[in-house]
Order: sequence, then C-alpha cells, then structure tokens
Amino acid sequence: MNESVVTTEKKPREEKTGVFNGRSPSPNGRERKPKVEVEAAPAGPPKSVIREYFESAVVTVIMALFGMTFIVQAVKVPTGSMQNTITVGDHLLVNKFIFAPGPRLPILPQRDIKRGDIIVFKYPGNPSDPERDRQEDNIPYKVNYVKRVIGLPGDKVEVKGLHVYINDQLIPEHSATGQ
Repeated sequence: MNESVVTTEKKPREEKTGVFNGRSPSPNGRERKPKVEVEAAPAGPPKSVIREYFESAVVTVIMALFGMTFIVQAVKVPTGSMQNTITVGDHLLVNKFIFAPGPRLPILPQRDIKRGDIIVFKYPGNPSDPERDRQEDNIPYKVNYVKRVIGLPGDKVEVKGLHVYINDQLIPEHSATGQ
C-alpha cells in the first residue's frame, strides 16, 4: 500500500548563503560577462570654498566676455542727436546678430537694414577735419554712434536747410528728428 501523495504547496526557494554567481545567463542562452563595479578613487582633497568661488568667477567672466564679443554689446548714448527717442547717457544693449554681415544662418535672427532702424556703429573719422578727430569725445573707431537709418543703398539723400530729402521727396520732420 504505497500510495503517493501529491501536494500543491510551493516550497520556499532555498537561499544560498556565501555563494555568489557572477555570471547569469542572458535571454539568448549565452552567459553574460560579470559586471565589475570599480569604486572611484578620491581625486584629492575636497575643494575649499575659496577655490569654488574662484572657479565660478572665472567661468562667469569667460561667459561674459564671449557674450560681449559675439552676442550683445553695452552702449552708452554719447550725443543728443536721437533726442525724443533716446537721450544722452541712456544705456542700451545692442544685438550684434541682427545686422551681422556674412551668410544668413537659419538659427540666427539676421535681416537687412530697413529705413527707420536704429543702428550702432563706430565713428569712422572725418578726413576733412582731422583736428576734431583728436578730441577725446570723437576718437575714430572708439566712439559708438547711435543713429536712425534714413537712407538705404541707392537712395539719394539731401539736406536743404533743416529739411531732409530722400530721392527728391521731403521726409516728415518727426522721422528725421526721431520723434
């Protein structure tokens, strides 16, 4: 009378203690290479607070110089020629990309200069009045001029008295004075 007994209870899996199998089979049946974790060795003593601030300041200065050289320029308005729009001593940030020369790139906001735009350029000097160019407020290629564009390439610009003519047509007073 040997009867076999069938049980439906699951036996708990036996845990192997002290045994580590570094290779477990992958789903395709091949054995995986063991993963080796390497602890990073300390790179030296921890950084001091002064060194952290110094590194942050250096990175900030480099980014500011890059931005001022290629992206924006801070300008102080030197003359009252743009009165009623921009006054003497106003500070402006100028976008250097908008009217940049060279090929048009789709990621940059470049466009051609239009009548009425306000532009900033370096004073090129006056060959007919070199004495005036020696004055401190008018040094060629150092003084920034802030002006409104009234003439485009091919336009005929004439000043007769206090009136400005473009292609023999009088422009309204408020356009010429910046109002």
